[in-house]
Parts: sequence; C-alpha cells; structure tokens
Amino acid sequence: EEKDEGAGMVPELLHQNVLRAMNLQSTLLEALNIDYNLSFMGSICTPEEKIKSREILIHVQRKLIEVLIQFVRGNPLNQKIVFTKLASLRRHLGLLKLPPMYPDEWTDAHQAKLATGPGMNSEEVIVECLRGNMYLCSEVVPRDLFETFGSLLNMVPDPSTSNLLEFFEILCKPNEKAIARNQEYAVNVLLSKRLESVNKCMRSIFGDGDLCAAPERVAKLLCAVICQGNVVTASRLQTSKLTMDANLSVMQTRMNQVKDAVPFDETEQERALLNDKFFCSMLELLSLQMQVLVIDPRLYRKDVVWLLVSFGIHRTLRAYARLVMSTNKSSEAVDALTPLAIGAMKIAKLIIAGCRSLGLQEKEMSFDEQLRSAPGSLLYSASTIYESPVARGNSKLQGAAEALVKAIDPTKLTDEAKQAAEAGSPVMSLNADTEALNEELVEEEKLDFSLANEYHTPAEMLEMFVEIIRN
Repeated sequence: EEKDEGAGMVPELLHQNVLRAMNLQSTLLEALNIDYNLSFMGSICTPEEKIKSREILIHVQRKLIEVLIQFVRGNPLNQKIVFTKLASLRRHLGLLKLPPMYPDEWTDAHQAKLATGPGMNSEEVIVECLRGNMYLCSEVVPRDLFETFGSLLNMVPDPSTSNLLEFFEILCKPNEKAIARNQEYAVNVLLSKRLESVNKCMRSIFGDGDLCAAPERVAKLLCAVICQGNVVTASRLQTSKLTMDANLSVMQTRMNQVKDAVPFDETEQERALLNDKFFCSMLELLSLQMQVLVIDPRLYRKDVVWLLVSFGIHRTLRAYARLVMSTNKSSEAVDALTPLAIGAMKIAKLIIAGCRSLGLQEKEMSFDEQLRSAPGSLLYSASTIYESPVARGNSKLQGAAEALVKAIDPTKLTDEAKQAAEAGSPVMSLNADTEALNEELVEEEKLDFSLANEYHTPAEMLEMFVEIIRN
C-alpha cells in the first residue's frame, strides 16, 4: 500500500519494516545472482526454447527489481541493507547482456530475437537507496560509481531527459546538507570531455549549441553541484565557460521572449516567467554563482543585469509576494517557489549593494520606479514577503527579504516595523488583485489553494484529532 507524499507515491513504512522482519530482502537480493542467460550455458534445448527461457527470467528479475525499489524507497534501514549488495546491482546496470556464445545452428533470425533493452532498471534501485540517506552518500558510495553512471548517462541521446541525473543530484545534496567531495566528483564527470553527450548537454543550457529537451533539469543539477558555497565546483563551471555572463545572456533571451509575447499585460508576464522552469532554474543558479564567485565590477554596468532586476526579478517577486500573503501557512506550491524567491532577492541585493559601492547610483536611480516608487515595486514585494506568515516560519526567506529591503531603503525596516511583522501585524497591505492572480495561478498552474485561507484554533485542531482517532 502506498500513500501520497507530494513528490510521488511512497510505500507504507510499517509494511516495509514487516517485510524486512520476514527477511524478504534475502530472497530479492539472491534472485539478482541468477543469470538470465543460463539456458545458453550447456542446455540441450532448442534455440527457441532458450530464447523463451531467457525472456521468462528477464521478466521475473524485472519484477523483483520493481519490488526492491518499493522496499527501499524512503526507508533508511532497508536502503542500507540492500546497498550492501551494490556489486550485484552493478552487474545489472545498463542494457541486457547477450549470451557469451551462440550455437552453430543459430541463425540471424534467432539472434535478432535476443533483446538488449530496456535494461533491468537496477539504476533506480541504487538511486532510491541513496535518496535522502546522508550516511550512504557520504560514507559508502565508491568514487568509481560516479564514472559508471556518467558512462550510462552518456549513452542516452539527450541526457537531460534521463532519470540518471538524479543520481548526481542526490549524491551532491541528499538532504539539507551538501557533500562537497561528491560535488567535486560530480562536476569532474559532468564536464568530462570523454563523455561527449553529457558535456554537450551541460553546455547547451549556457547557449553553446542546440538547447537540450529538459534544460531546467540540467540547471537544477548544476545548482546542487555548487550549492552551499562550493568555490571549487563553481570555479570549475566558470573556467569551463559555463559563466555568469553566459547565464545572463540566456536569461535575457528568455525575458525578451516574454516581453514580446505579452508586451502590456504585467500579470501575464509574471505568470509566463513563473511558468518558465528553465528561466527560474537559471535564476537560482545565477544566485549561487554570484554568492560564491568574485563578481567583475563591469557586470554592474551591463544593461542585461538591470533588465534582470527591473523585469525578471521584479515580476517574479511580485507574483510570489501575492502568493505567500494569500495563505496563512506554507504549502507545496509556496515551498516549490521559495528557493527561487530567496535566490532572486539575493541577486537583487548583491547588484544594488555592488552598484552603490562602485559609485553607480545614477544607474540605480534610472530604475527607481521598479525598485521603490511604483505600486508593486521591488521594495514593496520584499517588504510584503518579509511580513508574510510564510516568512515568519522560514528564517532564510525572511532574512533574504530583510536584506533586500535594507539594501533598497535602509530606513524601511525600523524596529517598530520589525516588531509588528514578528507579531503578525502587516505594516503594508496587498493590492486588490491578489485573489484574481491566485485564481489565475490555480487555473494555469493547476495548483490547489482550496485550503490556503483556512485557519483552525488549537482547540479546533484537537477536536479534529479526536474525530480522526475515533474513526
């Protein structure tokens, strides 16, 4: 039995533990040692019978691997037990193995019936063993496994569409804490010139060559590779021409496409930017790059930087501010956009502060309307986010909002205003179209905010728990 956990279906922990107590793992793991080409090793069967026997064994082993995936998913102890048989799992990586030799009576027609794909999918067993398991990711995974998965990924025509990307992303950041050593191993593989297809895919999201099919997934992976201040991996990207300038150029193209598509409707522009997963992922990546790498002073003078602040970040944060103030608590939709909002605010703060440190206030003042003067300005959005119920429960979000507000207007967050925000009394109010935008997001994004505005007192919550227990 499974229950819905947002990102996917997760098996019942109790059932996994019961099956472990029944020693199911021994049967499943022993079955991995069966050679599906067994019928070709001295059997007197006809070629057709040998092919049929191979097909049956492959089908059975695939089913066993499906059970293994569910057995380890989200269960640290089961993950650890199964991962001890990594050698057996590795034997089934990639395409199916052909028999070592063919009898003389075999024809080309017989050989054509020997399937090599799809593989056993033991890759997913390994990925699920590592998902969220800091111990396995940091202490047990051998370095050569990175190379093995890199070679498998390189066999995919478009690596951006492969689930193998998750292997590298999970190893870099299995939970809230990143593993610097794994980040370095991953970047060495992903940028390896030996893996031409993978290398081409990485470069495509920075405008070098044809764009891959799922560029947002590649950008998310690179975020995991350099997150939490890994200067070594961030520098590797920079020296491999996967630079901040190239990133800005890509985002400029995406922003211009939005402006051309909906030139006058700012609400539609906000929605278009939030719907552009590639733009959002590249924005997060740029934030991580700017926090780690030395910024060229010439960057603050570039028009593309101020286009990003006055249009891309301005529109994105305004939509996010409306979203967080429309709910009393965090939600799946809000949580999904929060890293983007934090990254956007950090970029804006760095650019504004850097501009002032270089004496370029005239550049900043030319965008005064978007920064602080107009209704729905960047200052307004950051202040709204800071005062929101969601930010009060997320120190990183509130800290980023506070830093941006102070960068734009150091007098804005007085002690009185901060006390009011912490007490839950908003100093600023949302403009009237909050509910309209919320309804449009629900329609376009298919997000469920049906419970967003419900609030229950502790007593009401206890009554609900009593009813649940009774029933």
